[in-house]
Amino acid sequence: MINKIKKILLKAWAKLSPTSKPDVVFILSHMRSGSSLLEHILTSNEQILGFGEQNRIYEQDSNLIQMEVFIRWKLKKMFKNSLYVVDQVLHNEYTPNLSILKKDRMKFIFLLRTPIETISSIENLGGFPYSVNNKGLYNSINYYVDRLNELMLISKNIPKSSQFFLTYNDLINNPDLTLQNLDRFLGLKTPLKKEYKLKRSSGKFGDRSEYIKKGEITSTTKNYIQLNNESLEKLKMIFNKANDYFNFNKC
Repeated sequence: MINKIKKILLKAWAKLSPTSKPDVVFILSHMRSGSSLLEHILTSNEQILGFGEQNRIYEQDSNLIQMEVFIRWKLKKMFKNSLYVVDQVLHNEYTPNLSILKKDRMKFIFLLRTPIETISSIENLGGFPYSVNNKGLYNSINYYVDRLNELMLISKNIPKSSQFFLTYNDLINNPDLTLQNLDRFLGLKTPLKKEYKLKRSSGKFGDRSEYIKKGEITSTTKNYIQLNNESLEKLKMIFNKANDYFNFNKC
């Protein structure tokens, strides 16, 4: 019964919603990559709507509509015309299936961060969320490796013209050029800015560090953890492989 009601409401929304349907932007990345910072920058632009990482399952068209309705409801912008709605996807279990990814009106931003920064950031904030039996570091490393492999696999199965690649380093150390390139990729009339608006959820969900509350792109303090040589080599290998792949396949 509940599912039937949901379907009826979604059909009603489809008829009442703005005639110009927004495209969907997925930030495809991994934990502690700067995806929350990027999402804040994007959604501070009047042409883009978003409400943080949703951890939503995308299996069919109705899931995309549910995502848009949720965002509009949270932002109290149910009937605002927009160019895009955006969500972050950081885990393999939430990656949309290919039937969704191959649809028209989709854009994908792939974002990577170096392994030592990523693993250190995960561990400094309490470790991988699904760690058990004191295997947090082991799980964090495996998560990073599996996720980068998944990101490359996704990229191989969707049009290159719908993809944009950047690194955390690009965003922090060369923000002006990086945001200009993103402007062109998204076709924005109003340029993206280094400053961004905070949300009710800022610092509470997703990125829980103090840096996200700064309201502008800020370099973080480096506090690296110690990793053994075997782990470092494993992590460097997958990062270099993914970084080379995405740079080689840039449109």
